[in-house]
Amino acid sequence: MEMEEDATCMTADEFSKKHGSNCMDVFERIQGEMADAFGDDFPSDTQIDAMYQEWQASHGDQHQ
Repeated sequence: MEMEEDATCMTADEFSKKHGSNCMDVFERIQGEMADAFGDDFPSDTQIDAMYQEWQASHGDQHQ
């Protein structure tokens, strides 16, 4: 199966041209949709960082 294009990283400008929107707009929209879906249960960035630190402490560096 042929790929349409190389799987390389796009710059923000390339993303904007291809998708007609800024990648940060898309990110914020997705974040908004997730917040709507989870309501008040959605963890804050601080909580996510804490969960990640906790996970990393219990799993070590085996996934890097």
